[in-house]
Amino acid sequence: MTSQDSAPFDQEWRAELLAVIANGSVDQATQALLSLTFDDPDGAWVESVLLDCLDGEFDDQVKLLALTCFGHLARIHGAIRNPRTVMQVKRMAKMPGFEGRAQDALDDFETFL
Repeated sequence: MTSQDSAPFDQEWRAELLAVIANGSVDQATQALLSLTFDDPDGAWVESVLLDCLDGEFDDQVKLLALTCFGHLARIHGAIRNPRTVMQVKRMAKMPGFEGRAQDALDDFETFL
């Protein structure tokens, strides 16, 4: 089911995308993250999903996209609501392989918040 088939706030749609993020291929998981980021109206809820991606045992590509999606959330919603988000993104900015993407998110925070 795509977001066109279901309203973005639909709990079933969310559950399906969360299942894909948790159990799908990297390509499927990243596509699901993008769908949530761009189509779900609850930025705070999406932010919590992105934090879970950084905290969990996800592929680095999923974590990298989660960092990018934080920047999208800042641009789309004009807010980052969870105080842990900036801290986690700053932590990722010190990790090899994540520095650039995390810094991009921090730059987006500065620009859009």
